[in-house]
Amino acid sequence: MPLDEASARRYARKSAFLEFCETDGLSIIGGYGVDDLKTVPLKHWPRWGGPAAYCHLEGSQGFVGVLIAEIPPGKSLKPMRHLSEEQVLILSGRGATQFWSDDSGEPSTLEWQPGSLLVPPEGSVSPSFYH
Repeated sequence: MPLDEASARRYARKSAFLEFCETDGLSIIGGYGVDDLKTVPLKHWPRWGGPAAYCHLEGSQGFVGVLIAEIPPGKSLKPMRHLSEEQVLILSGRGATQFWSDDSGEPSTLEWQPGSLLVPPEGSVSPSFYH
């Protein structure tokens, strides 16, 4: 197989992470940009227990991604462990979340509102976010 054809096939193949998203039921938004994150179509993602979508932008080489999620009023998302560096930007609503680690028995509680930027400690667990 010529190198050019092999390269074309490799670049056309989805990454293992995008394949995981599809098989796990997480919808994927692609393209070169998103006009408004508040208007992205979301669908129920069983892993988080709420509506979500993954935004995979062309040119990011898979290093940067955006997970968009909505927390229905009065509800929470399922717990998750934060294994790598994350930043959570709150677009709308008010609520609180707790983070706890294996080292500490006491959770840290953070309240949030539009514009809040949260950085969960790596390795911590949170019951995601309460709205």
